[in-house]
Amino acid sequence: MFSKPQDEISFTGKGLNLTLALILFLSGSFCIFENAAGQPDQGKLSVLEMSLEELLNLEVISASKIAEKTSDAPATINLITENQIRTRGYSNLEEVLNDIPGIEIQRKASVEYSNYVTVRGIDGSEKFIIMMDGMRINSPAGTPLAIVYNYPVTHVRQIEIVMGPASALYGVDAFTGVINIITKKGAEANGVVINGSYGNYQTTNNSFMAGAGNEDISFVLSGNFYFSEEPYFPDIYKDKYTWYNQHYKTGGEVMTSPWDNTIVNLPIQEYETPTTSYAIHAKLNVKDFEVGYFRNYESHSSSISTLPEYTVYSEDASFKFMVESFYSTYNYESKSKKWRLLTTLSHSRDEVNPNSLYINNYTSYYRGYKYAFNRSLKIEEQFTYLISEESSLIAGISYEDITALPKTGDMPFAFNRNLAADFQGIYYLGTNISDQNGNDLTTAQDFYYLQYQNLGTFLQWRTLIASKLSFTLGGRLDFNTRYRTTLNPRAGLVYTPTDKLKLKVLYGKAYLSPSPYRQYQHYGSFRPTIDSVGGGISGLQADFWRLPGEDLESQKISTYEIGSSYIFNSNLILTLNGFLNDVADILASESFTGQSFKGIPVSIIERPVNKGTAYTYGATARIDFKKNWKSFTINSFLAYTFVDGEIDGRQIPFAAQNTVKAVLDLNFKRISASIGYLYRSESFHRSLRDASGNLLSSDPYGVINLSGRYVIVERERFDMDCFGKITNLLNSKYYNVPIGGAESIRMAPQDPLRFLLGIQLQFQ
Repeated sequence: MFSKPQDEISFTGKGLNLTLALILFLSGSFCIFENAAGQPDQGKLSVLEMSLEELLNLEVISASKIAEKTSDAPATINLITENQIRTRGYSNLEEVLNDIPGIEIQRKASVEYSNYVTVRGIDGSEKFIIMMDGMRINSPAGTPLAIVYNYPVTHVRQIEIVMGPASALYGVDAFTGVINIITKKGAEANGVVINGSYGNYQTTNNSFMAGAGNEDISFVLSGNFYFSEEPYFPDIYKDKYTWYNQHYKTGGEVMTSPWDNTIVNLPIQEYETPTTSYAIHAKLNVKDFEVGYFRNYESHSSSISTLPEYTVYSEDASFKFMVESFYSTYNYESKSKKWRLLTTLSHSRDEVNPNSLYINNYTSYYRGYKYAFNRSLKIEEQFTYLISEESSLIAGISYEDITALPKTGDMPFAFNRNLAADFQGIYYLGTNISDQNGNDLTTAQDFYYLQYQNLGTFLQWRTLIASKLSFTLGGRLDFNTRYRTTLNPRAGLVYTPTDKLKLKVLYGKAYLSPSPYRQYQHYGSFRPTIDSVGGGISGLQADFWRLPGEDLESQKISTYEIGSSYIFNSNLILTLNGFLNDVADILASESFTGQSFKGIPVSIIERPVNKGTAYTYGATARIDFKKNWKSFTINSFLAYTFVDGEIDGRQIPFAAQNTVKAVLDLNFKRISASIGYLYRSESFHRSLRDASGNLLSSDPYGVINLSGRYVIVERERFDMDCFGKITNLLNSKYYNVPIGGAESIRMAPQDPLRFLLGIQLQFQ
């Protein structure tokens, strides 16, 4: 069932000396920054010289699975072009999403997946689909994974971000939106691009792209590698790390749990919280046939966002993910060009690396190893028919087979991929002891192997019902062997009363399945019960266990949306958007006391349940300004987003009520620069409260980021640039909201000023 072990990549700061030496040597002679990722300079200028109205009419495909203008799509879409990626210094998807109105990221908030994403007041990094060229590249089984440096965007053509439910076309997990990363074909890449960069905290970010071909056949290959030792927070945030500095660092002291503050002493280990990621992508196009491959890997500290009292910040304590996707498509178009058939076959998998582990209060400070595995095989047929110039029809059917081993409990040693779990002798932490009478207390660990199927069919009709009014109606029916049948419709009206004004009225439903991860993950540990009379071990006990849930339902969302855009002139556009989300069957955690697990008493047991409803509502006002002069261009936007709502009568978590995002891009001959600003009002924790009973919240903050580049050499077949990027320019101390419980640090500290300097070489 399981693949053979993959070689792990391990790097340290010392191993980066070669990269640093190369960058410093080349920087002494030249500087380089990416030049449209292989595009000829004419192509670069043509996009820069476009007016805002022309940019508004660029083609997208993600909203309806057919090419259409951004302004005509029956959805709210944020389109990021390759020029914006280059000018703003975006290197990964997280940096892109951080500038999208309506999206909020709590960074360094989770021990498992580091960053936690909220879209329009709905929190959850697994509640939207990430695609590359239309193929899913996040977990096929809905497991939340890290979105950090592992989704590189340096060499892509454009990124389409569809806000709102999209299950009517994409099925499960398209709950709050869809992100589609559109890559270049080999003919568009047309050459080799190499860049390397280095910054503080031993940070390096390097990438390459090579492509060649023509309209009939082409091939492109790209890759990215990132490493950072990360800031030393005990010196930067001394108030948050008082326990570490005064107790653990000097005496190895930690506490057993938030419910039992007994102090124990551990061997002192050096504070190390490194981050490593890499990604590789390849695509072959032969006329109407396409084959693609994508793989990424990400490793980060599994101790971040945890109080120093309850964890160990060692290099070994890390969480490691891998996502891999392979697909092939064949696009057949009739001679009349009236109809088209798209056949897709894809295989994807994700894995928690078996060397992932925790060392914290939940593992009783043993090395608690984790493992998880999901695999999907999917086939889909999509039929597109142009009924007339004003009307089109899309229909499709898909079948998917999924195999899953949900995240295991904490294991005493690494899982062997090549051996069935039952033959590995894996037991629950703390049970491999005998009592005072010689009875073996070892308790075998449970594993939940799942295999299930999904059959889905979708239909969408698009027509022009009047000269200035288009109407979209569609829906999708899914039958899943785990969570039964779901029906998700969508409808949209797009009205253009004048050439300057566009109005949209939209409705859609989506569902989020009870993923194997959410339903079956369990964790905790046991400790011996000491006989009060004889002082021997009389049995086992536990403070806390998280156990699987039963008979869970899919979460459901209905979204109502209105939007408008007004073109004042070719330089100025105002966009307004309002939404209302209605969510049912929310998956939450419920605690029980006086329970037992495996016949062993447990103080608190937590299980997932469908509990409660929520609604969120809000609006975004955005103004875009762009002005071209002979050799100077300004491109900027300013957006204000308001989000509010309730979840079972409580304030919605992880969503600031007021957010301001602004970006100013400047291009002058060979120089370009970008200034970004983010302001967020307070965001609330889901359940943690202060001494007065109020939900804990982060303080409002503002952050400025800066990037720039300079082209040193610009020739017909060879370009050289230099680039630099500074995040948190003013070195502000600010905090995001953690997603854990009682063990969580009271607001997660964020990075201080960070800089990155680099060079790029391009050969054509």
